[in-house]
Amino acid sequence: MTSSPFKVLEAYGRKDKEIFFGRDAEIQLLFKKTTESNLVLVYGASGTGKTSLVHCGLPICFSSDDWLPLHVRRKDHIGTAILEETNKYLQRKLKAHTPLHLAIKALHMTFFRPIYVIIDQFEELYISGSREEQNQFYDFVQTVLSSEYNCKVILVMREEYLADLSVFEERVPQLFDYRVRVEKMRRTNAKEVILKSAEAFNIKVEYPDETADLIVSQVAEERSLIELTYLQIYLDRLFELAKSKQGVLAGYTGSMNNGWADPVVFNPELVKELSTIGDVLGEYLEEQVKKVQNRLPKAEERQVWTILNLLVTEDGTRVSMDLHEATNLMYSHGASKENITFCLEELSKVRIIHLSEQRVELAHDSLALKIVERLTTEEKNVAKAKEILQVGLKNYKNTGEVLSKNSLTLIEPHLETLQLTVEEEELIKKSKNRAKANRIIKTVSIALVMFMLGISAAWALRERGIAIERKNEIERQNEQIKLQLENTMKVSKKLDDQLDKLIEKEKVLEEVLKLDKSTYRVIENKNKEINQLGVTVDALKERIDKKDKTQEQIERKAKANELLTEALLQAEYNPNYAFRLAEIAHKIYPTKNAKTAIENIYREYFMRNYPTNRNISIYENAKNLLNTNKIPKLSETKKEDLGITPFEK
Repeated sequence: MTSSPFKVLEAYGRKDKEIFFGRDAEIQLLFKKTTESNLVLVYGASGTGKTSLVHCGLPICFSSDDWLPLHVRRKDHIGTAILEETNKYLQRKLKAHTPLHLAIKALHMTFFRPIYVIIDQFEELYISGSREEQNQFYDFVQTVLSSEYNCKVILVMREEYLADLSVFEERVPQLFDYRVRVEKMRRTNAKEVILKSAEAFNIKVEYPDETADLIVSQVAEERSLIELTYLQIYLDRLFELAKSKQGVLAGYTGSMNNGWADPVVFNPELVKELSTIGDVLGEYLEEQVKKVQNRLPKAEERQVWTILNLLVTEDGTRVSMDLHEATNLMYSHGASKENITFCLEELSKVRIIHLSEQRVELAHDSLALKIVERLTTEEKNVAKAKEILQVGLKNYKNTGEVLSKNSLTLIEPHLETLQLTVEEEELIKKSKNRAKANRIIKTVSIALVMFMLGISAAWALRERGIAIERKNEIERQNEQIKLQLENTMKVSKKLDDQLDKLIEKEKVLEEVLKLDKSTYRVIENKNKEINQLGVTVDALKERIDKKDKTQEQIERKAKANELLTEALLQAEYNPNYAFRLAEIAHKIYPTKNAKTAIENIYREYFMRNYPTNRNISIYENAKNLLNTNKIPKLSETKKEDLGITPFEK
């Protein structure tokens, strides 16, 4: 049977721009924001069409030469994902761990077009990413926003995760300056979607206003707002109902307009027959899962939900997983490998999951919440136990640390349910042995502590008796010291009398020597001042010399950057002149940027016209060409005009 043309749980892409309706105002607002800022935040509730707006609506405003879009999903690491998307455009692939801003620079130097880095599902960075990964991305955004490359960053995320951006805002204060909130669709726009989509797919709508109003009434929420996900599912079900009533002659050929063998008809009677569909997404999910379960043996039907449960987090968000990793995880939860492959393929056909680039994830965020709602307490506990075991196994491989007692307590009730791998069984065995050994060590330790406390108590009693005897002895000694002190005081009084007489004599002597001492101090202070002045002059001279050298380096760097900028601007029109400018810039102030500019100009304008030695680097080939007379050198007059002459002396 022919499937319906409606985009059930699928985002619109650039190829769908002819059937993307109802978002003209939002498209123009987003385009305006991107022209005003290099950082734009797009947010809204799940199901409002954020991804479609950016991936399908925004490209309507551009021709292929106007922009270079990098559509990025985090996957396992946002930095790796950006490099992977960048390499899709480059013939010479960038290596892993290449700094992200250099990847953008490579794109800029290759295409000279505005680059749009579009991060979809940006909340995944906070759901699954580490603090190190987040900081790496913040550094990247800071760098590209302050660079000379025309690079724009568009972040697309669910609005309930906006609070997680506080640290990001501290690093990039303009984060919220240019933002677009995508709201649920209003009745007027929803009617436009219904009628224009029907026209595009050659679906006949009888009594258009009445039919469209009835459809909108079925899916409208409070304040007459419509969630696009629900609208698409409703239209899909309405189509299936119409097709079943009209018979097999109603079918879609796949071409725009005149796509149906016999036009499918929507009318008020058909809408009333379908009636209100209640939990439209939940019912749709149950129906599609049932289609897959019907093709499995009765005893294995539950495995479909087991697979879906592993594609969501406890918080109700979807997880993008490597297909091989996901298959192993599903197998460890009791699903057979044959059923895993079958179920994934069938769930993809009924548009519940996406399979692409060896990855698997749910087709839409809103499905995750519905799946979490179905989880029983036991299923949640089993999933938690498996997660603890998975993390524990990873830690064991990295650090050799086995599972803790608390982890074992949480896992043990579900050991019969979990289908353990050999590695997991070995880890649990070692963890139990370690726990048993720890109990023995704890028991022995307690006994040893009690024994030591007994010894300490006996020792304390003995020491107390010794202390009492010592106290009595000290008191006797204090009495003797007191008598000795009285005798000493008498002797001290006599000494004080003698000291008073000596002081009187010393005062007289000081008066005599007073003048000589003053003179000596004056001379001594002057000598110190002279010596200090000499040190200060030497230090000042050294600082002046150092400052002159630093200033010269600053001037050289500034002149080199000025020449490099001029070289890049002139390269397209006068490559010989630009080549020599880049050479002089490198001589004045050698930098990696100058070397790169020489390589790029050589590669772009001279490599095809002059012999190239493949046994040496591009830079060495460029130097060899510059050392010949084939590329005209700058005249002395031109060097003086450019201010180069002072730096060659």
